[in-house]
Amino acid sequence: HLNRMLFRPEHAGLSKTQAAKATLAALNPVVAVETFNIDVLSDDASSMILERLMLGGVEADEPVDVIVSCVDNRDARLVVSEIRKTAGLPWFDASTFTDGLSGCVQYMPENTTNVLEFASDLAVVQGSLMGSLSGTTSILAGILVQNILKLHLEVGVVARYTGVNTMDNTMGTQPPFDATDLL
Repeated sequence: HLNRMLFRPEHAGLSKTQAAKATLAALNPVVAVETFNIDVLSDDASSMILERLMLGGVEADEPVDVIVSCVDNRDARLVVSEIRKTAGLPWFDASTFTDGLSGCVQYMPENTTNVLEFASDLAVVQGSLMGSLSGTTSILAGILVQNILKLHLEVGVVARYTGVNTMDNTMGTQPPFDATDLL
């Protein structure tokens, strides 16, 4: 859903990752952004991603502080989950559900192993596109960023789960009844 949030007319012809880097650099030129336009499900992706996580911190050859993902399918979330367990890093994941009007942000501290999956993840047909409204993804992005800031600034409570349902204008801190641990 980055195309609705980060692309500008001058980004025509760029990949999502290139457009995101350009937008982020324009917002804050002090932040170093490294991009990789890869399919996390490809054979060599996991080792490359793990290497960059372990060596791509602010200081050379140090790990990054946190993993942030917004993958759009269960298989990709499984890959990120395994990489995260191996790296032993905290992880934030944002997901839009199949109705396009609800979703969640999850936080997994470095000492936890499980991430939730939802019945809606399992209902998506491989190769299909999930529709979502840009307002839903924007709300989830705001919650995601707010929790990342709280973690780094060590203020407030970093929520393990925040669910948003824009259909009935509700938020919650308890996962839906159909949530189970991701395998």
